[in-house]
Amino acid sequence: MTHRVESRPLPDADVIDLRRERAEKEDRGFVIFSHPLKAALQETFAAGEQAIILINRRGYAPYLLCRECGNDFRCRDCSVTMTVHRRSGLLICHYCGSRKTIPAKCPLCSGEVLQPIGFGTEKVEERFKRDFPSIAVDVLDRDSTRKKGALVRILDRFRSGKTQALIGTQMLSKGHHFPNVTLTAVLSADSILGYPDFRSAEKTFYLLTQVAGRAGRGERRGRVLIQTAFPTHYAIQHALRHDYESFYESEIQFRRTFHYPPVTSMIAILFRGANATGVERAASSCGRMLEEAIAPLAGTRMQGPAPAPLSRIKGVYRFQILLRSPHRVALRRAVEGVMGGRRWRGADVAIDVDPINIL
Repeated sequence: MTHRVESRPLPDADVIDLRRERAEKEDRGFVIFSHPLKAALQETFAAGEQAIILINRRGYAPYLLCRECGNDFRCRDCSVTMTVHRRSGLLICHYCGSRKTIPAKCPLCSGEVLQPIGFGTEKVEERFKRDFPSIAVDVLDRDSTRKKGALVRILDRFRSGKTQALIGTQMLSKGHHFPNVTLTAVLSADSILGYPDFRSAEKTFYLLTQVAGRAGRGERRGRVLIQTAFPTHYAIQHALRHDYESFYESEIQFRRTFHYPPVTSMIAILFRGANATGVERAASSCGRMLEEAIAPLAGTRMQGPAPAPLSRIKGVYRFQILLRSPHRVALRRAVEGVMGGRRWRGADVAIDVDPINIL
C-alpha cells in the first residue's frame, strides 16, 4: 500500500543513538529511557496525548547473574537462561515453562550478590512509574493477558483514555487503532537484529514499520522514536523513511552476497533426541552422505552438522544441517535420495523446505 487510511501523513521518525546515552548506574550499561525519549514522552502527556512503548521482551530481566561465580541460572532442560519475573518472584524458562523461586543466595557458591541483567516489560513499567508517577500506564504482553478478558480490558482502558501509556511486546505492534496516540517508542531496535537468523534484518524492518503505524492515526501527526546502538544499519535507516523498496534492494543484495533465500533454495534438516551423542552421531552420518549427494551441484553449500542455535529444548538435544543451492529441484532430489525412507538411530529427523525459522 502506498497511502495511509484517509490519506493521513506517515509519522515523523527519528533514531536515538544509544552509544551516546549514559545508562543509570543501577541498569548496568543498559539504557531504558534516553533523555530525548523522556522529553518526548513528557511533551506528549502534557498535551493530553497517548504513547505506545515497545520492548520486545517480557518479564523483568532476561537473566539473573551471580556476581561472585558468574552463574546465570540456565534452565535445566533448555540451553537458555531463565527469565526473571520479579512480580511473581520466579525464574521462568520461556521455552519449556520450567519455574523456580528466585533464590536469596546462589546455589553454586552461596553468593548473595544476584543481579537481574537487562530489562523486559516489568522493569520498563517499574521505571516508567518512577519517572512519570502521575501518568496511568498498562502493560500488554503474554503475562498480563493470561486471565480471561484481560486483553480486552487493557485495550478498552487505553482506548477510552483511562491510561495514557501502553507498554508492550509485539502484541501491540499491529492491528490497533488509537487516534490519540501521537508517539510510539522502540526501546531497543537491536533485540531482533542480533538473532542468528538471516531474516533478522527483515524482521526488524517490518516490526519497526508496523509499530510506527500505531502513531498519528488521528488528526494530529505522529512521531516515532527508535533507540538503537546501530543507527546506521540499513534496516533501521529504511524503516525511518518508511522506504520498503530501498530496504528490499539492500536486503536482496545481502541475500545475493551470502547465498540466502530467495536467491537460493534452502532446506533445513533438524536432528532431535534425548541423548546428545546419539543425535550428533546421526547428524554426522547424514552429513557425510549429503556431502556426496550434493557434490555435483555447482554452487551448493552445506552448513553443519552442528548444534542448532537453540541446542536443547525441553530436554531434547538438537543438531542441524542447512543446505543452500541455486538448483532447487536438484537439491530436493539429492535430499530425498539420502533421507527417503531412512531412519537414523538415536534421533528423530525433521526436514523443512524453505524454512521460516532456523533457530
